[in-house]
Amino acid sequence: MEVQVYYNNLKSSRSLATKLGVPQGTISGPILWNIYVNNLEPAPDTIKYADDTSIFTTISKSAVDVLKKSKSHHLINITQNSMQSAADKALDWSKQHHQRINAAKTQYMMFTLKQNPELNNKITMNNTAIEQSTEAKLLGVCLDSHLTFSKQIDQCIEKSRSAVHGLLTLRRHGVSSKMLVKFYQARILPVLSYAAPAWFTYAPQYAKDRLERHQSLCLRIIYPEIQSYSLRTETAGLQRITDHLMSLCIRYTTKIANNDTHRLHSLLPPRQSAIGRHSSRLVDKRQLTARTSLKMRSVFSLLE
Repeated sequence: MEVQVYYNNLKSSRSLATKLGVPQGTISGPILWNIYVNNLEPAPDTIKYADDTSIFTTISKSAVDVLKKSKSHHLINITQNSMQSAADKALDWSKQHHQRINAAKTQYMMFTLKQNPELNNKITMNNTAIEQSTEAKLLGVCLDSHLTFSKQIDQCIEKSRSAVHGLLTLRRHGVSSKMLVKFYQARILPVLSYAAPAWFTYAPQYAKDRLERHQSLCLRIIYPEIQSYSLRTETAGLQRITDHLMSLCIRYTTKIANNDTHRLHSLLPPRQSAIGRHSSRLVDKRQLTARTSLKMRSVFSLLE
């Protein structure tokens, strides 16, 4: 393939043959890159988006040996570590395709309800230990090792702060409350709602309360003369933010459940699952395992 730079429809460089990689900034670059990494499958559950590749695997409890245990920390060994196997396969692929994987920029996370596990037998690439992380960002959503999504809510609030400042500025310049509500719906609410079906129902109540207080702040700027938060939301024609996000979750999950051809349909639990039976019987959550309690907070249980 030959690459040449054009500026104002005029050639500005001589053509240069490229034998490796994909040139950045070109129209065909994204398509060529997708073709290039199409056969990169170091594990069955591999997600590729642009130049990021994420690998997921499930490790059975029987494969985990606890070496050291405390209230806040577990040092463990994993036998038959499928993540190390996936890392080795990714490294082999990169060598075959003349690519380099930067081990310093590669991280791994362990999603668990246990207290902060640390892997003793480290995952390595090119004899370099891969760093363990307790949080990561995937397609704009902050994941933490315990799936509380508290960091995701913090990120949503932080990203909307400049728009809240804009809302306050518009208010000071005499913009009507009706237009300020439209500004909130266009600039702030979408930020707070981003990817809500993926994280909202798993978030703890204290984190959801932060979202509610943030919307309350915005509506107080719009309607300073109204004292009640519920009356402000009613006047603005809005729902409480938690009710709004829950409706988004139910709408999206129902759409998946009713479409057998949807890519996520096979991931839904059976409608008559144990989770549904637990919730319908109103079993005391203290008698359930932590994992079952986590699933009961999921929007899937609402579809039973």
